[in-house]
Amino acid sequence: MTEKRLWAAIAANIKERRAAFDPPLSQAGLAAKAGVHVNTVAFVESGRTENVRIDTLALLAKALECTVEDLLKLPSGASPIAPFVRDFLASPLANLAALTPEERRWLETAPPISWLGGKPDPAAIYFLVLARRSCRTTPSDT
Repeated sequence: MTEKRLWAAIAANIKERRAAFDPPLSQAGLAAKAGVHVNTVAFVESGRTENVRIDTLALLAKALECTVEDLLKLPSGASPIAPFVRDFLASPLANLAALTPEERRWLETAPPISWLGGKPDPAAIYFLVLARRSCRTTPSDT
């Protein structure tokens, strides 16, 4: 799975979600609802940008009434486990993280993105799992 295919999947997911609104949401409408420039939506939907920030995807996801994970979903069967995820799962850090079955599924189906032009090492994935947990913990969970 290349980054180009990942961005194509993100573009397709955004277009599909825009079309699902009644009436369908235009690029300009999505941009206004998300608080981003219309060119940002156009660039993401065309796949011409590979350095869109995660907070921009979060704004688009919120405006589309979905999650960032929904926007990152690849067509079924399109993503084998990324090699860096396999490396993490084979490392002692995976045992230390005590992954839940849901977290393991999430990692195994995560799109193979690159971080800052490189692949994350097991320690980076470990901290990603911890950060994801802290974001999913609500005050009533504590």
